Amino acid sequence: MLTPAALDALEALAGFNRERRRIMHERIQRRAARFRDGRRIGFLEPAAIIPRTQLTVQQARAAEFEGAEIPPDLQRQWIQGTGPATKPRSTVEEGIRNVAYALLSGADGWMFTARTRSARSTACRSTTSAISRSPSRAKIRF
Repeated sequence: MLTPAALDALEALAGFNRERRRIMHERIQRRAARFRDGRRIGFLEPAAIIPRTQLTVQQARAAEFEGAEIPPDLQRQWIQGTGPATKPRSTVEEGIRNVAYALLSGADGWMFTARTRSARSTACRSTTSAISRSPSRAKIRF
């Protein structure tokens, strides 16, 4: 059972679904035509207007536009890995590659899920690892 507020939200979003379906149908048609004709994917010309905007491709590429302010909830970035942060039986220090990728991404932090044995194992142990972004306090916490 949905509340009146939930029904209102779904009603407000319904128009976007029609537009999304239309856009996806057009995209599938373009892909099918490219495949049928043996054409490679192409790029829009710099002077072309990007559909559903008033921007040209060149303006977008040159970042000559202003967007809405990013809400505070979305200003933090985290990386979540769906597998172990290191190779099996390796220490975190030995698995520096994933740690380095996480730190170099500019994210505020990261976490990986580690499992014992294999993904099919019924005995799974999840751990969350996080790294402080501060270079002076780069500590690994479990």
